[in-house]
Amino acid sequence: MKTYLENEHLTCADLIVFFKLHAHIIAMDDVEKYQHMHLLRWFNNIQHLPQVHQILTAMQKEFVVFPVKVSKKQLKLAEKKKEKEANKQDKKDDQKKQPQAHEKAKAPHA
Repeated sequence: MKTYLENEHLTCADLIVFFKLHAHIIAMDDVEKYQHMHLLRWFNNIQHLPQVHQILTAMQKEFVVFPVKVSKKQLKLAEKKKEKEANKQDKKDDQKKQPQAHEKAKAPHA
């Protein structure tokens, strides 16, 4: 199992990605965290390194709780919500395509 992004040890890449993602991961709900379990495992490893832990504490930043526990019901609800959003996006995309099709049909042939 690969512990770090680049090598078998901590690099600047790990620290940069960790601090860039910190606010986004904190904002995730438990279902989203569960769905990105491998990312969370890496994130948890980095946040508990002594130096990173000191920085987060000094900056008064929140720590991510790991592991995340999610019920099957929560996962099903999240999946339904995701499908609904995908369907809405598909409808929007179809609506954008329809006016373009009408414009092509109306265009005079040269």
